Amino acid sequence: MKFIAYSMAALLAGTSLAVAADSKTAKAGQSCSYKVGSHADFIAPADYVATAQKNQAALGADKGEFETTEDFNKRVAAAQKEVGTRPVLVETVQDPTDIESSIKYDADQNRFKVFVGAWINFLDGVNYTTMDRVVLQKTVNSQDRYVASNAYGQEKVVRREDLDIIAIKSWKTFPKDLNWKYETTEDYAFNVYIPVPPEQAPTFKVGLRSGIEFLPKDPYFSTDVDHIKPTMDSPEDMTYNFRQFEGVILCAVIADRDGKVVKTIQPLIK
Repeated sequence: MKFIAYSMAALLAGTSLAVAADSKTAKAGQSCSYKVGSHADFIAPADYVATAQKNQAALGADKGEFETTEDFNKRVAAAQKEVGTRPVLVETVQDPTDIESSIKYDADQNRFKVFVGAWINFLDGVNYTTMDRVVLQKTVNSQDRYVASNAYGQEKVVRREDLDIIAIKSWKTFPKDLNWKYETTEDYAFNVYIPVPPEQAPTFKVGLRSGIEFLPKDPYFSTDVDHIKPTMDSPEDMTYNFRQFEGVILCAVIADRDGKVVKTIQPLIK
Protein backbone atom coordinates (compact mmCIF):
# COMPACT_ATOMS: atom_id res chain seq x y z
CA MET A 1 0.00 0.00 0.00
CA LYS A 2 1.24 3.47 -0.82
CA PHE A 3 1.45 5.99 1.98
CA ILE A 4 2.44 9.53 1.14
CA ALA A 5 2.69 11.71 4.18
CA TYR A 6 2.07 12.21 8.02
CA SER A 7 -1.06 13.47 10.28
CA MET A 8 -4.93 13.33 11.49
CA ALA A 9 -7.41 11.41 13.78
CA ALA A 10 -10.91 11.57 15.73
CA LEU A 11 -13.63 14.13 16.04
CA LEU A 12 -12.72 17.08 18.21
CA ALA A 13 -14.55 20.22 19.28
CA GLY A 14 -12.96 23.64 19.16
CA THR A 15 -13.92 27.28 18.57
CA SER A 16 -14.91 29.28 15.52
CA LEU A 17 -12.33 31.34 13.70
CA ALA A 18 -13.56 34.54 15.35
CA VAL A 19 -13.02 33.01 18.77
CA ALA A 20 -9.84 31.33 17.59
CA ALA A 21 -8.23 34.74 17.23
CA ASP A 22 -8.64 35.22 20.97
CA SER A 23 -7.47 31.70 21.73
CA LYS A 24 -4.25 32.14 19.78
CA THR A 25 -2.47 33.09 22.97
CA ALA A 26 -3.35 29.68 24.39
CA LYS A 27 -0.70 27.58 26.04
CA ALA A 28 0.96 24.40 24.85
CA GLY A 29 -1.69 22.17 26.41
CA GLN A 30 -4.56 23.70 24.43
CA SER A 31 -6.77 21.78 22.07
CA CYS A 32 -7.88 22.49 18.53
CA SER A 33 -8.98 26.07 17.75
CA TYR A 34 -11.50 24.84 15.17
CA LYS A 35 -14.80 23.02 15.26
CA VAL A 36 -17.08 21.64 12.56
CA GLY A 37 -18.84 24.52 10.84
CA SER A 38 -16.20 27.16 11.59
CA HIS A 39 -14.02 28.74 8.90
CA ALA A 40 -10.42 27.67 8.28
CA ASP A 41 -7.76 29.92 6.75
CA PHE A 42 -4.86 27.76 5.64
CA ILE A 43 -1.26 28.89 5.19
CA ALA A 44 0.76 27.20 2.44
CA PRO A 45 3.81 25.32 3.83
CA ALA A 46 6.28 27.16 1.59
CA ASP A 47 4.80 30.51 2.65
CA TYR A 48 5.32 29.74 6.34
CA VAL A 49 9.01 28.81 5.95
CA ALA A 50 10.17 32.44 6.07
CA THR A 51 8.15 33.09 9.26
CA ALA A 52 9.57 30.02 10.97
CA GLN A 53 13.11 30.97 9.98
CA LYS A 54 12.56 34.52 11.27
CA ASN A 55 11.34 33.14 14.60
CA GLN A 56 14.38 30.87 14.82
CA ALA A 57 16.74 33.78 14.08
CA ALA A 58 15.11 35.83 16.86
CA LEU A 59 16.38 33.32 19.42
CA GLY A 60 19.96 34.23 18.52
CA ALA A 61 23.02 32.01 18.74
CA ASP A 62 23.47 28.98 20.97
CA LYS A 63 24.87 29.48 24.45
CA GLY A 64 28.27 31.09 24.11
CA GLU A 65 31.45 29.89 25.80
CA PHE A 66 31.64 33.03 27.96
CA GLU A 67 27.88 33.34 28.53
CA THR A 68 26.43 32.21 31.85
CA THR A 69 23.45 29.87 31.87
CA GLU A 70 21.41 32.55 33.62
CA ASP A 71 22.22 35.14 30.96
CA PHE A 72 21.51 32.64 28.17
CA ASN A 73 18.12 31.71 29.64
CA LYS A 74 17.21 35.39 30.02
CA ARG A 75 18.19 36.09 26.42
CA VAL A 76 16.13 33.18 25.09
CA ALA A 77 13.12 34.08 27.26
CA ALA A 78 13.20 37.68 25.99
CA ALA A 79 13.40 36.46 22.40
CA GLN A 80 10.50 34.04 22.89
CA LYS A 81 8.39 36.83 24.36
CA GLU A 82 9.21 39.03 21.38
CA VAL A 83 8.27 36.29 18.91
CA GLY A 84 4.96 35.67 20.73
CA THR A 85 3.98 32.69 18.55
CA ARG A 86 0.34 31.66 18.19
CA PRO A 87 -1.26 28.49 16.78
CA VAL A 88 -0.87 28.17 13.03
CA LEU A 89 -2.96 26.16 10.51
CA VAL A 90 -0.64 24.96 7.73
CA GLU A 91 -2.13 23.21 4.71
CA THR A 92 -1.14 19.70 3.67
CA VAL A 93 -0.42 19.60 -0.06
CA GLN A 94 -2.43 16.74 -1.52
CA ASP A 95 -1.79 14.39 -4.42
CA PRO A 96 -5.10 14.39 -6.38
CA THR A 97 -4.73 10.73 -7.32
CA ASP A 98 -4.51 9.72 -3.69
CA ILE A 99 -7.49 11.87 -2.74
CA GLU A 100 -9.56 10.13 -5.40
CA SER A 101 -8.70 6.68 -4.06
CA SER A 102 -8.84 7.51 -0.35
CA ILE A 103 -12.31 9.03 0.00
CA LYS A 104 -15.34 6.87 -0.77
CA TYR A 105 -19.06 7.42 -0.28
CA ASP A 106 -21.23 4.90 1.60
CA ALA A 107 -24.76 5.54 0.32
CA ASP A 108 -26.33 3.23 2.93
CA GLN A 109 -24.71 5.16 5.78
CA ASN A 110 -24.96 8.59 4.10
CA ARG A 111 -21.32 9.35 4.84
CA PHE A 112 -17.89 9.58 3.28
CA LYS A 113 -15.13 7.32 4.57
CA VAL A 114 -11.75 9.05 4.42
CA PHE A 115 -8.54 7.03 4.63
CA VAL A 116 -6.38 9.34 6.66
CA GLY A 117 -3.10 7.78 5.54
CA ALA A 118 -3.39 9.54 2.19
CA TRP A 119 -4.85 12.76 3.56
CA ILE A 120 -2.08 13.24 6.07
CA ASN A 121 0.67 12.66 3.56
CA PHE A 122 2.74 9.90 5.10
CA LEU A 123 6.11 9.10 3.60
CA ASP A 124 6.62 5.88 1.64
CA GLY A 125 7.27 2.91 3.89
CA VAL A 126 6.47 4.72 7.15
CA ASN A 127 3.86 3.42 9.59
CA TYR A 128 1.15 6.06 9.39
CA THR A 129 -0.18 5.41 12.92
CA THR A 130 3.09 6.29 14.65
CA MET A 131 5.32 9.19 13.75
CA ASP A 132 7.22 12.18 15.04
CA ARG A 133 6.91 14.25 11.86
CA VAL A 134 3.80 15.44 10.09
CA VAL A 135 4.60 15.92 6.42
CA LEU A 136 2.93 18.89 4.74
CA GLN A 137 4.54 18.91 1.30
CA LYS A 138 6.71 16.55 -0.71
CA THR A 139 8.70 17.51 -3.82
CA VAL A 140 10.67 14.95 -5.84
CA ASN A 141 14.02 16.41 -6.90
CA SER A 142 15.28 13.38 -8.82
CA GLN A 143 14.48 9.72 -9.33
CA ASP A 144 16.09 6.84 -11.17
CA ARG A 145 16.80 3.11 -10.89
CA TYR A 146 19.97 1.06 -10.65
CA VAL A 147 20.93 -2.58 -10.22
CA ALA A 148 22.53 -3.68 -6.93
CA SER A 149 23.72 -7.07 -5.68
CA ASN A 150 24.47 -8.61 -2.29
CA ALA A 151 27.41 -10.74 -1.17
CA TYR A 152 25.76 -13.84 -2.67
CA GLY A 153 25.43 -12.32 -6.11
CA GLN A 154 21.67 -11.81 -5.92
CA GLU A 155 20.59 -8.75 -7.88
CA LYS A 156 17.78 -6.29 -7.36
CA VAL A 157 16.60 -3.21 -9.23
CA VAL A 158 16.69 -0.36 -6.72
CA ARG A 159 14.44 2.67 -6.94
CA ARG A 160 16.33 5.82 -5.95
CA GLU A 161 14.70 9.13 -5.07
CA ASP A 162 15.83 12.44 -3.61
CA LEU A 163 13.01 14.48 -2.08
CA ASP A 164 12.49 17.83 -0.38
CA ILE A 165 10.06 17.62 2.54
CA ILE A 166 8.35 20.39 4.48
CA ALA A 167 7.09 18.99 7.77
CA ILE A 168 6.10 19.73 11.33
CA LYS A 169 8.41 18.08 13.84
CA SER A 170 6.48 16.93 16.88
CA TRP A 171 8.03 18.91 19.73
CA LYS A 172 9.67 16.90 22.53
CA THR A 173 7.57 13.75 22.23
CA PHE A 174 10.57 11.40 22.00
CA PRO A 175 10.80 8.67 23.28
CA LYS A 176 7.00 8.69 23.28
CA ASP A 177 5.14 8.24 20.00
CA LEU A 178 2.74 10.67 18.38
CA ASN A 179 -0.29 8.61 17.40
CA TRP A 180 -3.76 9.49 16.17
CA LYS A 181 -6.99 8.56 17.89
CA TYR A 182 -9.08 5.94 16.12
CA GLU A 183 -12.60 7.07 15.43
CA THR A 184 -13.92 3.54 15.04
CA THR A 185 -12.70 -0.03 15.36
CA GLU A 186 -14.86 -1.33 12.54
CA ASP A 187 -12.01 -0.99 10.02
CA TYR A 188 -8.47 -2.31 10.06
CA ALA A 189 -7.24 0.80 8.26
CA PHE A 190 -7.34 4.23 9.87
CA ASN A 191 -10.44 6.05 8.62
CA VAL A 192 -12.59 8.96 9.69
CA TYR A 193 -16.18 9.59 8.64
CA ILE A 194 -17.97 12.70 7.37
CA PRO A 195 -21.79 12.66 7.15
CA VAL A 196 -23.04 14.02 3.83
CA PRO A 197 -26.59 13.78 2.37
CA PRO A 198 -26.80 11.74 -0.87
CA GLU A 199 -27.88 14.76 -2.93
CA GLN A 200 -24.69 16.61 -1.93
CA ALA A 201 -22.32 13.66 -2.19
CA PRO A 202 -21.43 13.88 -5.91
CA THR A 203 -19.85 17.33 -5.56
CA PHE A 204 -18.73 17.20 -1.92
CA LYS A 205 -15.18 15.97 -2.26
CA VAL A 206 -14.25 18.38 -5.05
CA GLY A 207 -12.03 21.04 -3.53
CA LEU A 208 -11.62 19.44 -0.10
CA ARG A 209 -8.56 20.74 1.76
CA SER A 210 -6.73 19.58 4.86
CA GLY A 211 -4.18 21.06 7.22
CA ILE A 212 -2.43 20.72 10.56
CA GLU A 213 -2.83 23.21 13.39
CA PHE A 214 0.20 23.40 15.65
CA LEU A 215 1.65 25.66 18.32
CA PRO A 216 5.21 26.73 17.33
CA LYS A 217 7.90 26.07 19.95
CA ASP A 218 11.59 26.94 20.06
CA PRO A 219 13.77 26.52 18.06
CA TYR A 220 10.81 27.04 15.65
CA PHE A 221 12.67 25.80 12.58
CA SER A 222 15.25 23.11 11.80
CA THR A 223 16.67 21.05 8.95
CA ASP A 224 17.52 17.37 8.75
CA VAL A 225 18.45 14.69 6.22
CA ASP A 226 17.25 11.08 6.40
CA HIS A 227 18.74 8.44 4.13
CA ILE A 228 16.96 5.09 3.82
CA LYS A 229 19.36 2.45 2.51
CA PRO A 230 18.06 -0.31 0.20
CA THR A 231 17.75 -3.94 1.24
CA MET A 232 16.85 -7.09 -0.70
CA ASP A 233 13.36 -7.02 0.85
CA SER A 234 12.93 -3.28 0.33
CA PRO A 235 15.01 -2.16 -2.70
CA GLU A 236 14.50 1.59 -2.20
CA ASP A 237 17.25 4.17 -1.84
CA MET A 238 15.52 7.25 -0.42
CA THR A 239 16.96 10.60 0.65
CA TYR A 240 14.64 12.98 2.51
CA ASN A 241 15.78 16.60 2.89
CA PHE A 242 13.67 18.08 5.68
CA ARG A 243 12.71 21.66 6.42
CA GLN A 244 10.83 21.42 9.70
CA PHE A 245 8.53 23.62 11.74
CA GLU A 246 9.01 22.69 15.40
CA GLY A 247 5.95 22.68 17.61
CA VAL A 248 3.10 20.94 19.42
CA ILE A 249 0.54 19.26 17.14
CA LEU A 250 -2.96 20.41 18.13
CA CYS A 251 -5.19 18.80 15.51
CA ALA A 252 -5.77 18.17 11.84
CA VAL A 253 -8.53 19.94 9.94
CA ILE A 254 -10.49 18.99 6.81
CA ALA A 255 -12.48 21.79 5.14
CA ASP A 256 -14.62 22.07 2.01
CA ARG A 257 -13.89 24.28 -0.99
CA ASP A 258 -15.34 27.32 0.83
CA GLY A 259 -13.13 26.79 3.88
CA LYS A 260 -15.96 25.43 6.06
CA VAL A 261 -14.56 22.86 8.50
CA VAL A 262 -16.15 19.42 8.02
CA LYS A 263 -13.86 17.38 10.28
CA THR A 264 -11.22 17.82 12.98
CA ILE A 265 -8.88 15.07 14.15
CA GLN A 266 -7.06 14.84 17.45
CA PRO A 267 -3.54 13.58 18.21
CA LEU A 268 -2.56 11.27 21.04
CA ILE A 269 0.90 10.98 22.58
CA LYS A 270 1.63 7.69 24.31
